[in-house]
Amino acid sequence: MEAILAVVLAATLGASAAADTRPNIVLIIADDLGFNDVSFRGSNQIPTPNIDALAFSGVILDQHYVLPTCTPSRTAILTGQYPIRTGMQGYPLKAGEPRGLPLEFPTLPERLAELGYRTNLVGKWHQGYHHADYTPLGRGFHHHLGYWNGYMSYFTHAVHMDSPNGLAEGRIGFDLHLDAEPAWHLRGRYATHLFTEHAEDIILQHDSEAGPLYLQLAHLAAHAGLNGTFLEVPDEELNDRRHGYIAGSDRRHLAGIIREMDESVGRVVSALDRKGILDNTIIVFMADNGGETLGPHSNHASNWPLRGQKWTVYEGGVRGAAVVWSPRLARPGSVHQGLVHATDWLPTFYEAAGGNVSDLGPLDGLSQWGSLTSAGSLAPRSEVLVNIDEAGALIQRDWQADWKLVRGQQSADRSGYVGESGRGPEVPEYNVSAVLGSAAAAALGRHVPPLTASLVARRRAQASAWHALCPEDAANAADTLDLACAPYCLFNLRVDPCEAVDVRDSYRDVGDRLLQRLAYWENLTVPQINQPVDEAADPRKHNMTWVSWLDPQDQPSGAAGALPATLATTVVVVLVVLAVCSL
Repeated sequence: MEAILAVVLAATLGASAAADTRPNIVLIIADDLGFNDVSFRGSNQIPTPNIDALAFSGVILDQHYVLPTCTPSRTAILTGQYPIRTGMQGYPLKAGEPRGLPLEFPTLPERLAELGYRTNLVGKWHQGYHHADYTPLGRGFHHHLGYWNGYMSYFTHAVHMDSPNGLAEGRIGFDLHLDAEPAWHLRGRYATHLFTEHAEDIILQHDSEAGPLYLQLAHLAAHAGLNGTFLEVPDEELNDRRHGYIAGSDRRHLAGIIREMDESVGRVVSALDRKGILDNTIIVFMADNGGETLGPHSNHASNWPLRGQKWTVYEGGVRGAAVVWSPRLARPGSVHQGLVHATDWLPTFYEAAGGNVSDLGPLDGLSQWGSLTSAGSLAPRSEVLVNIDEAGALIQRDWQADWKLVRGQQSADRSGYVGESGRGPEVPEYNVSAVLGSAAAAALGRHVPPLTASLVARRRAQASAWHALCPEDAANAADTLDLACAPYCLFNLRVDPCEAVDVRDSYRDVGDRLLQRLAYWENLTVPQINQPVDEAADPRKHNMTWVSWLDPQDQPSGAAGALPATLATTVVVVLVVLAVCSL
């Protein structure tokens, strides 16, 4: 009997020890962040010392591909599938649109919850909410504080509903939710600060006995509202003094928004350290798509010197800034040259968490865990389907090139070379001391070899070395570019990452091969499931809030629920005025 008890006890202790080794996972997603708007990439204009410290202590993902817009990118992260499999590859979800990520596709938080993780989402959802089953709590997250739509005001947490007659009708509502209830008691709090504090609380209050932590911190930063509204910073006057060297108030405001997000990264890393779990945590920081330099939601971002921006399948739209940090990385301080796609994070996290990737069934995503943690492992990807939508694009890697095929017409004003270079005599020198003195560097340096000035300089040079491959006069050559890409354009990203030279005439055989491969994916493409905006979602019909309007509505109550009656009239007036002013 004693022998049996000893075996049981040993097995129990062994299981506990195994559980203790499962890493905590923190995924930080920036919204509409320009490839050139993180300073580890070589620009001095917008300093990001905490993100830089994370990058230089971890691994920079040189070719990390996302989708051209936010809803499809998040679909890819959540499902491990290309959005063409789900019908979510089209236009991002509109406020009041009755669709969402189809329920038959298991999500990343659901997969991790099956392994015993406690799953938390802070910030943006943008995967549907017309029924409660499509909201974060219905898709695998145990807890959510954030917003359901694609963006909101940083302070009022309001967002408009698309209307053929404009916003003056007052079709605007409050979109900040604490789990299933509107969080009116948090109105007026600056979104980045609010999300950061809540992420800190989740980390510091996490009960490791209940399972490892999965935290997805999906920032509003650096998204803008319609027609450039909502480019908001906490102290406008102080921000303008800090970034006075930047011409144009909108670009200065973007710098302030990114500064607040960078400080958020430092605080999250510090919280993990204070909790005592940083040495067993994977941290990924990534952009969901390229920055929107021009367009209806322009935030004056820069993807320079990459061609294109958000909404396009050129590198400026789909090559997102990304880094990964973990004490388990095989080559910390390096630039990872393998192809990585947003779909890869589900199988990568699942394998890191001890799961068997084969249990996930067929996925488009490939686990990158081996290539990141074993010096002898090869990168698993040789192909990326960039997208199939109004325009299609595909990347294939072979021994001689990274071939990229682009087919289809895209917006002419978004397909060239635009955005600030972040270099010049008016821009301050890169502040190495700020990186070394950042909160992130201090916390990370207690678990991996600390950064030094020479390491920062060398690793930053490595991260921006590819700039030398881009022609200095690329912007001046924009008028000669084939914007229609008919029948297609072909680029070799290995020597031309800025897509300045179409080589289709010299490599017809390669173009034919990639066209055939693109046709293969087209045959697997599910039609887009976009729906017209539903008038029944109008927030005026729901206490000026966004709700799951196709479910029976119970009137919420309490501080986190319904808008107090004494404030109802005031808030309606304020939100309508805000909407009118944003026209």
